[in-house]
Amino acid sequence: MAERPTPHSVAVCTLIALHSDPSSLIHKSARKKKLLQELGDDDDDDNNGNGNGNGISNSNENNNDSNDDFMVEIEEHLSKAIKYLVIQGESMSLEHLLDLISGSSNSFSHAASFLLEDLNQSCLSIDSLVDLFAALRATVAQGIVDGDSAHGVYVRKRCLGFDELPFESVGRFWESFCDYVGDADDWP
Repeated sequence: MAERPTPHSVAVCTLIALHSDPSSLIHKSARKKKLLQELGDDDDDDNNGNGNGNGISNSNENNNDSNDDFMVEIEEHLSKAIKYLVIQGESMSLEHLLDLISGSSNSFSHAASFLLEDLNQSCLSIDSLVDLFAALRATVAQGIVDGDSAHGVYVRKRCLGFDELPFESVGRFWESFCDYVGDADDWP
């Protein structure tokens, strides 16, 4: 059964797709951020005589474990946020959604920034919004998002609802979507 998409539901679908794809910028950026933090921490260790002088820790296992822990932390945070958004079902402002994704300490602000960037790209033209829905359908078709999971069903329903919109409704939807995304221009 199709559900007519809302600007909020499109933002949630985009977040689901970004979160589910291990090659997305959310995951790559998180890995890079953690690695840079570790290198920075190791430089501090170097001053204490504990490092090896090149900014890389002597213990690769510890780096891999802390990197894995950080990735698990991101996975858990985004999973909780998506679960809340899918179950909640109510629309919220994009700024509120971005704040929810960023977390109380803004430690996941990179994820929110990538979502905002993707949504802004979809406001360039009606064709870019159509391309976003094609990409969302592809994430389900390629198995990046399990089509039988709650997230997959959520994405599929919104894609079907978009497909059923007449052309003039797509134009109006695009305008309301751009207004929704534009309201978050002042988001940090």
